[in-house]
Amino acid sequence: MPTRYQGEDALLCAFHDVTSHIEGAAMLEQARRSAAAASEAKTLFLATMSHEIRTPLYGVLGTLELLGLTRLDARQREHLQTIQRSSSTLFQLISDVLDISKIESGQMAIESQAFCPLQMIEDTLHAYSVFAENKGLLLYACVDATLPDQLLGDPVRIRQILNNLLSNAIKFTDTGRVVLRVRVLECVDGQASLEWQVTDSGIGISPAQQERLFDTFYQVRDASSEAGAGLGLAICRWLTEMMNGQMRVVSEPGLGSSFSLRLGLKVMPGSLEGCADILPTTQAVYVRAPAVELTQSTCDWLNRLGVVAKPLPAFVEESRQASLLVDVLPSDSLPAWAGPESCASAASPLRPSHRKVAPWMCMMCGPLPGPSPDPARKTIAPAAPECDLSSRLGLHILVAEDNAINQAIIKEQLEALGCRVTAASMAKKPCSSGSRRCSTWC
Repeated sequence: MPTRYQGEDALLCAFHDVTSHIEGAAMLEQARRSAAAASEAKTLFLATMSHEIRTPLYGVLGTLELLGLTRLDARQREHLQTIQRSSSTLFQLISDVLDISKIESGQMAIESQAFCPLQMIEDTLHAYSVFAENKGLLLYACVDATLPDQLLGDPVRIRQILNNLLSNAIKFTDTGRVVLRVRVLECVDGQASLEWQVTDSGIGISPAQQERLFDTFYQVRDASSEAGAGLGLAICRWLTEMMNGQMRVVSEPGLGSSFSLRLGLKVMPGSLEGCADILPTTQAVYVRAPAVELTQSTCDWLNRLGVVAKPLPAFVEESRQASLLVDVLPSDSLPAWAGPESCASAASPLRPSHRKVAPWMCMMCGPLPGPSPDPARKTIAPAAPECDLSSRLGLHILVAEDNAINQAIIKEQLEALGCRVTAASMAKKPCSSGSRRCSTWC
């Protein structure tokens, strides 16, 4: 800028060295490119390892399942069960690690779709019924009868959370029960606020440990013999936050634990699947269950479907035992019922019993789909004996699997279920657009 110096005109100039600024900007740009390259490499690693690790594990688990169908002596079967448990644990650990990596790298996405929440609850409960039964635990669900027929959300991620909570509850409970409760907290203007709650009568968790319960790799010290890698609850927390939900835990050592998931989901148009053949009845149906809340929940659902249902009183005159009894989670220790009886069980819908049981079954959370030969009994569906599974399938199935080992295993598994199987040839062929060969299957 112009100025004067010692009585003469002068030009005042200022110099600023921006070399460090330019070098710093270049370093930041290089760091950004390096981070982007690392993220791309991590994404490629996840995509590759998710397939390459899980594929041989599917082969291991499938082969072990087929091996279990062969004739084995007691010691061989014990060894087989040990291998199956270890392989399942390894598979779950790898799946959790891959899920954690996907979440941290931003590759895990929430995909909304219309789904039936009742069907999802039933499928989730059935998946753990044998696990609970083998430990001598009572496992059941009490679902709010005002639950919407169809919702918009990500049923895969919701079920992933419920799977983890149920698995932990059964794992850390030696006696008693595990209950899945589903409540409709609010339903206004097409938006439903729901709560899924998993409660157990297990060992419980101290307040100090609850503060770190959802941290990655944290394990409850009092349950080290049963603890896993400490990833499941961390994944549940992340998935809950991604769906804008809340998760909380209430627990006391020795008194069990209760984990709750709250989500807001949009109500979609539609009706309950498989309930179109349900006809209202005027004749009362009695309901018996090992817990009062389960009895009431079953009655509420039957009433919603137009069936007059009420809890079985402590004493019923013999003349009134001509009514149908819906026996939920029946026990041979309970008094025999003189009239028709419908037994509902999560693990085995129709079980051998010394009592005379009518050949019908129903679901604990709602009726099974399917026709009924008697219009007066539309609340129940005929069931084939559980040992006659192959005769109920008889399907012709096309298997498309690029791994030769897994293809052979799937084929044999389906054939064991009484299916006719055709394996698709997965060899590559030229693209229809030219003579070059695709990098993917054509």
